[in-house]
Amino acid sequence: MLSFVLYYKSKPILTDIGRFNYNITDEIGTYGYSAKAHNSLTIDGLDPQAGINNRKLPDFYRSSKVTTDYSIDSKWFEFIIEHNGFCRLFSEPVKHKRTFKLSNGYFSLEDNLRGKKKHQVNTYFHWAPGLNIENNNNGSFMVSTTIKQVNKEFHFSKITNGYETSQSKLFNANSSGLGWSFPNYGLKEKINSLGFFQQAKLPIINKYTLEWNL
Repeated sequence: MLSFVLYYKSKPILTDIGRFNYNITDEIGTYGYSAKAHNSLTIDGLDPQAGINNRKLPDFYRSSKVTTDYSIDSKWFEFIIEHNGFCRLFSEPVKHKRTFKLSNGYFSLEDNLRGKKKHQVNTYFHWAPGLNIENNNNGSFMVSTTIKQVNKEFHFSKITNGYETSQSKLFNANSSGLGWSFPNYGLKEKINSLGFFQQAKLPIINKYTLEWNL
């Protein structure tokens, strides 16, 4: 839930990494169905939806209500997902709305998290093979590609409302699974995974933008 992929001229930019194997005792195998293995987020280490691989959890804990909406005009396409999957947090119920916005040369992702307490919010982005990520050290990143059909640079950045800050980290071929893609069962391919990590007092809004044609 909440994950997405993004293509430019039919070439993947933000990707779904797939699964290395289906062995629940293997760390990389179990990593493949977690939220951090997708373009998604976790709160206090919990995925947006529980019980994907554990039917022993009670129904009230696994169930969540999800609503979607969209709008489109000549300039923008907007898609909204709202859910209560994080309401299973025992410290407080957290409501989440994720808004995607796409136009010619611009893509944004906005996470609106509503609550009253401090939580650990981790957000992940997985970049397709052939993409290089360079940290500009000002909260933004330059994404370039060696794929001839694309021949484009992308500017990726994050904005958080208020005074909350986050730490970013790039992963490549990490032992936990971050920085790997699995094009086929049992095969691994190195990629760049980008994570943002913040201890944030809710409510907060995190906005991520990807721009090209600058």
